[in-house]
Amino acid sequence: MKQLSTMALLLATIFAGTDAVAQTSYQLFGPANTRPSTNTSPKPFGTSTIQLSCPASPTAIISSSPTPTSTSPSVTYANVFADNFIGLSVNGTTQLDICQGGYSGDATEGGTNCFTSQYTSDYPGLMGEDPDSFVAQYGVSAPNISSNLTQGTIQAQFQLLDSGVSLGNSSIYLITNCTQTGVAPGGSQLGNPIPTQNPSSSQLTQNFLFDSTNGQRVQFQSSYTAAQGANTLTIVDNTIPTVTNQGIQPTAWPAFVTGTSFATTKCVPETGELDPSGNPLCTFSTILCTNSAPGTGSTPMGDNCPQSTVKNVQMFHTFDAAPSAVSFPPGTGIGFLMGSDSWSPSNCTFVGPETGVMCPQNPITSFLGDFHSGSGGSTTNSTFIVVTGVPLPFTVPIFSPNRLGWSNSNTVNLSFTTFPPIALPLANNNGFIAAPIASMTYGIDSGTPYPDTSLPIPGDVTLLSTTPCPSVPTVGSALPLSESATVNLADGTHTLHYFATDCAGTEELVFTYNQSNLGNWATFKTLPVNVDTTAPVVATGPTLSPAGPYVLNQGSVRASYSCSDPASTGVTPSGVLVCGPTALSLVLPAPNTGTLSSPVTTSTIGPHTFTVKVQDLAGNVGTPESVTYNVDYNFTGFFAPVSNPPAWNAVKAGSSVLLKFSLGGNEGLGILAAGAPTLTPVACPAISPVAPSAPMVASGGLSYSSGVYTYAWKTSTAWKNTCGQVALQLIDGTTHVANFQFN
Repeated sequence: MKQLSTMALLLATIFAGTDAVAQTSYQLFGPANTRPSTNTSPKPFGTSTIQLSCPASPTAIISSSPTPTSTSPSVTYANVFADNFIGLSVNGTTQLDICQGGYSGDATEGGTNCFTSQYTSDYPGLMGEDPDSFVAQYGVSAPNISSNLTQGTIQAQFQLLDSGVSLGNSSIYLITNCTQTGVAPGGSQLGNPIPTQNPSSSQLTQNFLFDSTNGQRVQFQSSYTAAQGANTLTIVDNTIPTVTNQGIQPTAWPAFVTGTSFATTKCVPETGELDPSGNPLCTFSTILCTNSAPGTGSTPMGDNCPQSTVKNVQMFHTFDAAPSAVSFPPGTGIGFLMGSDSWSPSNCTFVGPETGVMCPQNPITSFLGDFHSGSGGSTTNSTFIVVTGVPLPFTVPIFSPNRLGWSNSNTVNLSFTTFPPIALPLANNNGFIAAPIASMTYGIDSGTPYPDTSLPIPGDVTLLSTTPCPSVPTVGSALPLSESATVNLADGTHTLHYFATDCAGTEELVFTYNQSNLGNWATFKTLPVNVDTTAPVVATGPTLSPAGPYVLNQGSVRASYSCSDPASTGVTPSGVLVCGPTALSLVLPAPNTGTLSSPVTTSTIGPHTFTVKVQDLAGNVGTPESVTYNVDYNFTGFFAPVSNPPAWNAVKAGSSVLLKFSLGGNEGLGILAAGAPTLTPVACPAISPVAPSAPMVASGGLSYSSGVYTYAWKTSTAWKNTCGQVALQLIDGTTHVANFQFN
C-alpha cells in the first residue's frame, strides 16, 4: 500500500454527551464482499459525496450500523471495516484518513488501515465474505469526525481506498446531527462479484444507495434474477459491477438527444442530486463491470456485465422529484433511457453486442408510484437516465369477425396498424426524428388482473417488421406498420394486450399519473376480444293473451315470451341482443331476458303467425319460435227483421228478405266469399240439410249504409211449405246462419 496524501487527523474518542444530541443516520456505502485486488497504490473503489447542513456544534460518527450498539453507561457505536482506507475531504480540502487503531505495520502503506493486524493473517479465509459478518472482530472503532465539520452548508466526500492484495468494506453509515440535503455528482458504489455457477439472489440483485433519505433518494439497482430464472443469462465468472452517478443541468439535456426520437424529452431533476448551489440535477447512472474474461475483462464496461437473450435484465432507478417534474402529456410517457458507457452530447454509440443499435434506447417497462423506474433489456450498456415526454407509437387494433366486441367464431383474425410517434411542436423540436416501428407484440389474457408490464409475458407473440432497424434515425424512414395474425380462442371473455416497439426501444405503454398508487403506473393497451359461438334460444312462448279467436282490430292482444343465451359452465355468454318479432327487437344484452311481451296485430282478417326471433350480441342467430292465430270480422249477428238461431224466421214464399248485419265498420262490399250467401233446404223444423245448398237469388245484392250491411234476397214461391238455412260465408272464413220457414 502506498502513502495517502496528507493523512494527519487527530481523532478523539467517542465524545461525552453524544447521547444527548439528536442524530440521524445516513448510509454512505453498502457492504462489499472481500475479494482479491491487483491495485498497487491507493485507488478509490467507492465514492460518496454528500451535501450537509450542519448546526453550530456538528457531531458525526462513522459506523457500520445505523444505530448505537449501546447507550449505557455511555454511547458506543459499531466498528467499521474497509480494506484499506476511508478517506474524507470536506469542501474540497485535502483528503484525510479517518480510521484509527488499525493495522499500520506495512511501512510502504503509511496511514492507518481500517482493519486490525489479525486481518492481515486471516484475510485469505475471508474471501467472498460479507464484512458486516466480521466487522466486530476485524474492524476498527467508529471514527469520530465531528471536528472536521463546520456550521452551515458543507460538502463531504467519503472515499473507500484500496492499495492492493484484497479489498472490501462493511456497511458504512454517517451518524450526525447535521442534515443531509442530497448528494453531489461523482458518487461510486462497488458491487459484489457474481459467479457463473449458482449465483445467490443477493449476488443477482444488488442495490447501490447514493442517498436513501426519503424525499431525496438517489438509488440504483441491477437485477439479473428474472433472466437467471429463465435460463437466458450469460455470466462471465467473477463479474463485478460498479455504479457511478453523474449529474447534469436540465438545460444541458437537449444536446444529448438532438436529432433522435427523444429530442423533445426533458430529463427529470432529482431532489437528491444537487449542484454546488443546492439545485436539483438530472442523474446519469452508469453501471460498468469487470470479469475474468481474458483481454477486455479487466476493463470496466457495460458489455462485461451479464447479458441475456431476451428482455429480462432489469435495471431500476429510485429517486425523488417534484411531482410537476414527472408528467406526461397525452401521447407521451416516461423514459428510462440507456446510452453507451461514455454517452456525451451528440455522441451516443453502442459497441459490442449492441453495435449498430440505435442509441440511446428506451428499455423502460415499468414506473412505480414511488418514483421507481425500471427497464427490461437484454443487455447492460450502460448509462441510464429518467426522462419525461417520450413520444409513443400508436396502434389501431382490429379483430374479425367482430360484432360489438364479440366474435361468433373460435378463429379470430387480428390486425394491427401502428403509426410512429409524433413530437409536438412540429417545429423547433430539437431535430426530432421518429424511430421506425420494429415490432408488434400481443397476447391474449383470460380474466384479470391483466399482466404486469415489467417482464416479457410467457406466450406473447412478437411480429417483427420486415425492414431492419437503422443505426440512426433518418427523416421519412418511420412509416406505418401493418401486421396481422390469427388466434384460436375458446368461448368466453378474453382481453388482447398489445404494444408496438420502435427501433429506439420505446414500447407503446400507457402511463397513468397517480401519486396515491405506489404500484406500476405503466399498463398495456388492451382490447376486449370475446368469443361466443353458441346460438341463443327462445326459452318460453310465444303465448297469446287473451286466448283467441280474435276479431278485427281487437285491442290488448299480446304475446309473451322469453329468450336466453346458454353457455358452458364457467363461460360468460355474449347475451341476448334481439328477442321479439323483428330484427330490431333489441334488448339490453343479458344471458336471460326474463318474460317479455309485444302487441299482436289484429288489423287484418285471416290467418296470422306471430314469430319470436332471437340473436345474441355475437351475431349468433337462434331458431325462431311461432304461434298461429286467426282474425275474423266482428260479426255480431243478424239484425231485425231476421232472428238468429235457434229461432226460426217465417217468411212468405216469393217475398224478399233483408239480411242485415254489422262488422263493426265499413269493410267494403267485397266481404262475401265466392258464391255466398247460400241456401240449404232442410226439413222442418230440423236443420239437417236434405239437399245440396245453392246460391241464393239476390234481389238487390249487398249494400252498406250507416254501419249496417244489407243483403236483399228474393225467395221463390216454389219454396212454400219448406224450410231452409241461409249461410252467409265471409272472406275471413267464418260462416253465419239463419233458419227460415217459407209459408
